Amino acid sequence: DMQRISDQDESKIIRAQVEQPPAGETPLHAFVRLFWDLVDPHPFVDGRHLHAKTEVLTAIHNGDLRDVIINEPPGSCKTLLCSVFWPAFIWLNVRPTERMLFAAYDGQLLTRDSIRFTDLLAHPKVAAAYPEFSMGKDVQAAQWVKNGHHGDRGQRYWAPLSRPCVR
Repeated sequence: DMQRISDQDESKIIRAQVEQPPAGETPLHAFVRLFWDLVDPHPFVDGRHLHAKTEVLTAIHNGDLRDVIINEPPGSCKTLLCSVFWPAFIWLNVRPTERMLFAAYDGQLLTRDSIRFTDLLAHPKVAAAYPEFSMGKDVQAAQWVKNGHHGDRGQRYWAPLSRPCVR
């Protein structure tokens, strides 16, 4: 006879797995693994590249590392990790008052990732695991997102030049 785990118990288990992840896993990595299916329809595939990136991003938000460039080919989950999961993790687990600014060469990518970010934070599974967190009033305004803790996430698109500047 199997006992059914209530939604509330499942939320507590998820939160505990993020706060005290298994050996060899950062809390950010656990967060990505547990909430991956809310952002990407493809199955979560773990690997050394993901562990390395979550360790670097953890060092950044701990203040141990600055000035990082991540060079990887397309499809290595750089954008999902750095523009969606990491800022959500920061707001939910580290500093909800954090202010973030994101930039890209293409404004459509910024909007896409901002929508993914807000959809992740607004998802019932995330809300159940982090009941103390609240979003700001204008959650659907993808250009500038605020939470209920005075944190915000903005973005800036720099249009490429149509011709070279010559002096």
